[in-house]
Formats: sequence, structure tokens, C-alpha cells
Amino acid sequence: LVADTYRGADQPDALHDGVTALEHTGLRTRFLLAAAFVSLALFHLDDRDRATFWWQRSMTAGRDVGNLWAAWVMLECAAWSAAEAGDHLTAARYWRTVDHVADERGYGQWPVVRDERARRITAARAAAPDAFAAAAAEPAWSLTAAVDHALGTDTTR
Repeated sequence: LVADTYRGADQPDALHDGVTALEHTGLRTRFLLAAAFVSLALFHLDDRDRATFWWQRSMTAGRDVGNLWAAWVMLECAAWSAAEAGDHLTAARYWRTVDHVADERGYGQWPVVRDERARRITAARAAAPDAFAAAAAEPAWSLTAAVDHALGTDTTR
């Protein structure tokens, strides 16, 4: 279904229903990957509310099972959500963290994510160039701190 979305299929309900069913199977790793892919597809379909719901579920599952790579992938979606909400400073900080963690751990992005990311960063920079300068002036968040912030579980800020 996710691949079909990128080939032009418009099926947000089927994506949502499929990952909902998988969530309750106990297959935690499969669920977190499915939720990640579905989130990306729902962003592609401009179904932002469900995309946000699923990246948060995937990020939570990744954090809970110690899958830092999955949490890192979903941090990209957190940046997209923040930028769409007009919180360009938070988006820029998430993107800075995504880059920092990728450099540290050797992570790479899928081409579809990389291309969408470039488009979204260009739009966010045009809307709020000062936010990117402010984010660059601060140290990158750790992945744990960024995930906690994105999930609203950060108690240090």
C-alpha cells in the first residue's frame, strides 16, 4: 500500500486501517516500521493529522524497544510536523539533530525521504531563515533529547 501511494494511489484509510491492525499483533518491530512507512505515505497524501499520529506511535515504539534508527527516521517526520505548524526553530533543531545523528552513526535516508526533506527545508528556510541560524548557533540535541521533545516527554526544557 505504501509503495502504491508513491505511484499515485490515494488510499489513506487503507493505510491507517492496516497499521492499526498490525499494532495489536504484538509484533513490535514490524509495527514500528509499518507505522514509519505509513506516516511517510500519509504526509505524501497531505493527511497530516494521521501522519503525525503514526510517526509519534512509531517513534514511541522505537524508543520503547531501543530501536534508535527508527526513532531517528521519525525525527524527520517530527521536523515536518513542526515546520507545517509554523514552528520553524523546532523544525530546524530536529533537522540539525537528524544530520548530527546520521553523521555519528552512519545512517542514511531513503531517496524518497531525502527528496521530500530537501523540499521541506527549502520552504522552511524561505519562511524563517533566522530560525535556521538560531538552530545552527546551538549544539545539536542528542537523539534521546530530541525524541523526548518531539513526544512531549521532555522534562528538562
